[in-house]
Amino acid sequence: MAPIQIKQFLFVGALCAGSAFLTTACVDNSYDLSEDLDLTMGLGSNGLSVPMGNVEKIYLNDILSVDESVKLDAANQYYLVEDGTTNFDFTIDKVTTKVDNPTLRTNPGKPALPFNKVCEILGAAGISSITLPAIPQVFSGEAEGTESMDFSVTDISSDIKAIHSVSFTPLKVSLSLEWFKSNAALKFDLKELKDVEITLPSILHVVDGSVSEGWTLVEGHKLVAHSVAFNGANMKEIVSFMIDQTQLKDCSTIENGKLSISPEVLHIKMKGGADFVNTGSFTMTSNDYMDVRLHIKVGTPGANNKTNIVVTSAKGVFDPLINPDVESIDIASELPDFLKDPEVRVNVSNPTLKFNVYPKNNVQIPADVDFYATLHSIKDGQDQVSPVEFPKYTRLYKNTSNVIYFYQDVAPYDPNGLEADAPSKKVQTQKVDNISSLISVLPDRIEVDLGANGNDKHIRVVGENEVALGQKYSQVVDYTIYVPFEFKNGVTIVYTDETDGMNEDLKDYAADGIQISAEAENTIPLDLKATISAYDMYDNLIPGIQFDEVDVKAGGGTDATAVTTALTIKATLTDPNLLKKLDKLEFKINAASEATSNATHKLVSTQYVQLKNVKLKLVGQIVADFNDN
Repeated sequence: MAPIQIKQFLFVGALCAGSAFLTTACVDNSYDLSEDLDLTMGLGSNGLSVPMGNVEKIYLNDILSVDESVKLDAANQYYLVEDGTTNFDFTIDKVTTKVDNPTLRTNPGKPALPFNKVCEILGAAGISSITLPAIPQVFSGEAEGTESMDFSVTDISSDIKAIHSVSFTPLKVSLSLEWFKSNAALKFDLKELKDVEITLPSILHVVDGSVSEGWTLVEGHKLVAHSVAFNGANMKEIVSFMIDQTQLKDCSTIENGKLSISPEVLHIKMKGGADFVNTGSFTMTSNDYMDVRLHIKVGTPGANNKTNIVVTSAKGVFDPLINPDVESIDIASELPDFLKDPEVRVNVSNPTLKFNVYPKNNVQIPADVDFYATLHSIKDGQDQVSPVEFPKYTRLYKNTSNVIYFYQDVAPYDPNGLEADAPSKKVQTQKVDNISSLISVLPDRIEVDLGANGNDKHIRVVGENEVALGQKYSQVVDYTIYVPFEFKNGVTIVYTDETDGMNEDLKDYAADGIQISAEAENTIPLDLKATISAYDMYDNLIPGIQFDEVDVKAGGGTDATAVTTALTIKATLTDPNLLKKLDKLEFKINAASEATSNATHKLVSTQYVQLKNVKLKLVGQIVADFNDN
């Protein structure tokens, strides 16, 4: 960063103009003055005064240059800007999910077509066997049964506090009905199922439009068919459909990395009529029956007759550890020269910290995230003031970029204009009363703490969210501190500059002192105090040349409120010949507002100081020595 330079200063022009005047004496070129004459001349005992008129306005823009750290906004107001960045990310680990492929059987002791039902249809009673005729006849029975499916979720990490639903790659579920005889001698075939109702586990979600023709999905988990013909087949797929999700909210808990699901939500039930027809004459005893069973097949079963489920996302409550490595905001190495002096005090009215949070690699975070920041003002490796803690918590909304302003005054300051809500961006503002304390004494750096300390988490995922398991979600956090140069009472800034190469003009002169007088018209709203130090060609301080301090009263900030101060700048020389050694003047200027004032003061590039009626005077006995040395 290029240092801010004071580009103009009144003393430079005054001294150079005076020396130029003195070197215009007429000399006859026909003489070799260096050999024929002693060119040492006394120029008076009452001093030499040179009227110099008015100096052009010295605008603040001529004193303070903009660079990467100090800039001008659209209203020509100065502001300091520094920034930093970090990323935070989290991943919710994958889980292992399996479902079994059970067989549903009719309720114990209640086969689809028992012996007593056959007797009832044939009008027989009180017998232990019965012979059926060869003529085919329909025997209508009832099939009803319940079975439980095993849906397991294991290998659940501690980041997952609750699972409300699991989405997975759609799986085909096939339900096949098999009919069978208790005795091979029975001559029955299953002809038809009637008014069949199959109730699926309530946690399963059936994909719309995926149910086989002839079946209707009712209430989201009941399959209904008026008739299913068999025509002699021993086993037949009666219906198929696709599932892609399980709903587990309020019916599951996590224990030791495993999901425990309430048994009642895993039941699959079947009921309906079953019409059997005899295919010949045979004898049926009291222990004989016809029955059915329902085979449930999910996807492609593997080991232990279980099907692996490829989970794509889960909805629930997640609490991953988010502990980013945060880049501090470098202050000291980027400061302009006029803010580097240890005497500098900055009591600004509206420092604003802007957080811009957006997805890395264009992958939005599908989760609400709360955060707060703790800011530390670090000087010489230690906190120089109490840390500033931002409000707990500020919400980063899911599936969008977020901009948050933390500010101190009535509204945030953003030299580029305050951002506004947009379809892909949420903008928030938060007032924080003591941000300015971080930079009252300008630190080496400001550390932004977004980490985790035990249960105190600066960043946390909140509420119910749906995330892709195994997906790394990353957010970029850019943070920028804007410090508008609008100062409250008690501000002090210091800047220095120098002019050198004066020895070429002054080496031939000796004088008792130097005096510059002028009227300073000032619109800069700070009191100015200038001190001057003299140096020789070898950059050594010349203690024998002492300049008085100069005070310029603060202006009102505008042309209409300019304030005029009469100035007299004096330098005494312990030895008149010290003037011959002078090569460089170093100017140190303190700018301060009254500590008792409650007003705020803006520094604007168009504010100025102008010197009028400038006069330079070499005081006392003045000797010009033009002999070659």
